[in-house]
Amino acid sequence: MNRLKLFSIPFTSLKNGKHTFDFKIEDSFFNDFEYSPIKKADISVDLEFNKQETMFVLDFVMKGEVELTCDRCNEEFRSPFHSNDRLIFKFGEENEEQTEEIVILSRAEHEINLASHLYEFIVVGIPLIHVHPELEDGTSGCNPETLAILKKLSLQEEDIEETEEKPETIIDPRWEALKKLRDN
Repeated sequence: MNRLKLFSIPFTSLKNGKHTFDFKIEDSFFNDFEYSPIKKADISVDLEFNKQETMFVLDFVMKGEVELTCDRCNEEFRSPFHSNDRLIFKFGEENEEQTEEIVILSRAEHEINLASHLYEFIVVGIPLIHVHPELEDGTSGCNPETLAILKKLSLQEEDIEETEEKPETIIDPRWEALKKLRDN
């Protein structure tokens, strides 16, 4: 059974008006997306589906946690996730995405699969820089051993830069004469 089929809504049987749907996104959801930056998550999706004569307006509220890899210490951590998104489906000749928010849906369709849209909302909703949140005492949540190693290595690089002898620049004597004229 296709796991992503669970995220389909058969809209032909729905009456005009507002309808609500709930989805649960867990680890297995991301296995169907190649090269996903997210491998583990626990997200609840509340969807308000407003069916109108010529279009559908879908409002998503997503809450939960995603597991990310810290860019500083390279360890996994759970990060809170919250997102509010909207999609508008309009009818047209063939399926296409007109803008980020408006999707053209073929009149021959009878259901909408939201899996790829949900995946996109989640990936775009995570922060660009993944760093452990600070602890209550204000210190970094990163692995202290890794931070100590990084600090030691950065100090060694600074020492090397300071002790390197910079080559002396030899100035052409003609320029020295010109500098003397300028200073007078």
